[in-house]
Amino acid sequence: MNFTAIPQVERSVGRHLLIDGFTASAEPLASAPALESLFQDLVRSLGMEILVPPVTKEVPLDADKLASASDEGGITSFCVITTSHLSIHTWPLRRFFSMDVYSCKDFDAEAAIAFIRERLGCVSVNVVDVVRTAPAAPEMAALAEAAR
Repeated sequence: MNFTAIPQVERSVGRHLLIDGFTASAEPLASAPALESLFQDLVRSLGMEILVPPVTKEVPLDADKLASASDEGGITSFCVITTSHLSIHTWPLRRFFSMDVYSCKDFDAEAAIAFIRERLGCVSVNVVDVVRTAPAAPEMAALAEAAR
């Protein structure tokens, strides 16, 4: 899907991929350098530009917490691009991640998803592809009408 297929395209404020997935191995989800490299390479492959390099925080893994409601640990990383951001939260002991790819500039969603699936070794993913839109502003309708 591209923005030109959206009614009232002038209200589009970006594409936002919400990706939840399981991986074959915990390894790519447990490595801060690997996740930071994923962001850098994904941004480059989509023709975007990093504004603030990945900021990554690790919570130590604790398998004893898997059976409880406590956080068993993982990695969170966030990267600001000139057109918005990328973020990922990982739970390596579950081989699970949640990732956002958001840009106010349209991008090839299928290419981004394929890149992420390949890089993380995904065995299953759910993707929600949201075209974000600004609400119709009453004053904009009046301006458009006056211009006719």
